[in-house]
Amino acid sequence: LEMVNLVEVASKCSGITSDRAFRVDDLGVNLYQELGHDWFVKLSTNFYGLVYRDPEKWFRDVFASSSQEDAIQNQYEWLIERFGGPPLFSQRKGFPGLMGRHVQHDVTEEGAMRWLLHMERALADASIPKDCKIAGEELTSALTDFFSHTAHFLAAGQRMRQGKNVLGSAQNRKNYQLQLAQDKEESQLRETPSRMLRFMPWSGLAGWTSLKVVMLSSLLLAVATLPIFRSSRRA
Repeated sequence: LEMVNLVEVASKCSGITSDRAFRVDDLGVNLYQELGHDWFVKLSTNFYGLVYRDPEKWFRDVFASSSQEDAIQNQYEWLIERFGGPPLFSQRKGFPGLMGRHVQHDVTEEGAMRWLLHMERALADASIPKDCKIAGEELTSALTDFFSHTAHFLAAGQRMRQGKNVLGSAQNRKNYQLQLAQDKEESQLRETPSRMLRFMPWSGLAGWTSLKVVMLSSLLLAVATLPIFRSSRRA
C-alpha cells in the first residue's frame, strides 16, 4: 500500500475527508501567531496530564519510554512548528515526520482512539483566546478533525507495516464514538449550573447587590410576620 493511500484509509476510518482534515491550513491565519506560544504549551500539558493519569496501564505503557515533561515538550514544539511557528522540534530532534517518529510506539487503533479522547478533552480545557480571528467553535472543530485524521493515519500505518487489515475495526470506532458522546454529555452537565448562573438576572456585581437586597427584604418580612403567625396559631 502506497503512503498516499494511507490518507484515504485514514479518511475512511475517521469519517473525515482529507479536505476537512486539513482545512485547519486554509483558515487564512497563522495559528501560532493567533493562539500564541503559551496556548500550545497549555494544550500539550493538559493532554499529557490526562495521558499519564489514564487508568488503563496498556495505554500508559505506550508512552513509557518518555518522561511526561519530555512528551509535553516534544508535542508542543511539533505543533508550534506545524502551525506556523519557529522550527523548535526540527532544531532539537531533526526531521519531524510523524510516521517515522512513531515507528517505535505501539499505535493500535484502540490506542489511537483513546489518544483522541484525551486530546478532545485537552482542547476543550485549552480555550481559544477571545481575540483570535477565528471563532472558537470553528477552530476547535478544525483542530479536532486534524487530530482525528492524523491519529487514524498513524494507526493505519502500523497495521500496514504489520500486514494487517489497514481499515481496522468498525466496532472499535463505534465504541469510540459512544465514549465521545458520553464525554460530551457529562461535560454539558458539568457546565449547566455555571451557565445558568451567568444568565440569571442577578449576574454581575450590580446583580449580586440586588440579590442581597431581595434576600434581606425577604428575611425581614419573615421576621416581621412571625408574631402574627404565632398569634393565629394560638387563636
